[in-house]
Amino acid sequence: MTSDDDLMAAASTPTEVKAAAAFVALGGLFVALTGLQVISVTWHDEWRNLAPYLFLGMGGLMVPTGAILYRGNPKAALLGLLLCTFSMFGTCGWFITTWGSVFSLMNIAAVPMVVIGAVLCGLSIPATRKMADARERLADEGLNLGF
Repeated sequence: MTSDDDLMAAASTPTEVKAAAAFVALGGLFVALTGLQVISVTWHDEWRNLAPYLFLGMGGLMVPTGAILYRGNPKAALLGLLLCTFSMFGTCGWFITTWGSVFSLMNIAAVPMVVIGAVLCGLSIPATRKMADARERLADEGLNLGF
């Protein structure tokens, strides 16, 4: 049987979850800014005209996902992993297909952020599950932390 102090310590947000949340949110900001930067550009290939809106949507989802992940939600860690992975392929593909026509510093910044965010989200899944379990046990004992 663990004490309440041990459960409180387990329910607090560890560093790897904080780092994952920061990289998911900042990566989302730069992904959205990548889309915003080229939203008024029109290409002959129709699929390229949809990319800015996809970047805005994915980046817009990543910012609140980072905030929810900071609170230790295991589902947010999984969602952050998926969004960062899709954003990684999208921003890398965008960089390659627009090489020579568009130079986006936002995209260059987004690529490493979403790669690191994906890795950290994958590493933070066990920690978020441990946090959720500890918070559930605390709530069962009448010590609801408001999460």
